[in-house]
Amino acid sequence: YKPCEYTLTIDGINYNEKAFFIAIANGNQFGYEFKIAPDARLDDALLDVCIMKPLRWYNLLAIIRQSLQGNYNSKYVKYFQGKEISITAENLEWMQVDGDAVDISKTKKWKRTFNRRPCRLLYHKSFKNFCSLSII
Repeated sequence: YKPCEYTLTIDGINYNEKAFFIAIANGNQFGYEFKIAPDARLDDALLDVCIMKPLRWYNLLAIIRQSLQGNYNSKYVKYFQGKEISITAENLEWMQVDGDAVDISKTKKWKRTFNRRPCRLLYHKSFKNFCSLSII
């Protein structure tokens, strides 16, 4: 896998980043408690952006451990929050949205505005590991 150059616009501020992958989430985890966006909350009306910079395979092991603990402390991870997110890249053709492949080869751009009010969720207090919503 070759990292790509991306242009991200988060609430009107542009960032040019070379990334291994970019995850945009409303909730803090996916899979088996893999905390891709540890600061994400369903009730804050913000989208969380996690940028994984290019790294060697042996550095990925520490990142995986940190993500399971919900604590990124790495020079390879950048983290942002915002209400309006757009991503463009010259070779951006496919992306995954909640596990489904989406063809964006014609536009080379993905954009979302989170203009909803915060979610209010009710669940029993014994359900401590409330699972999050995945990528928007």
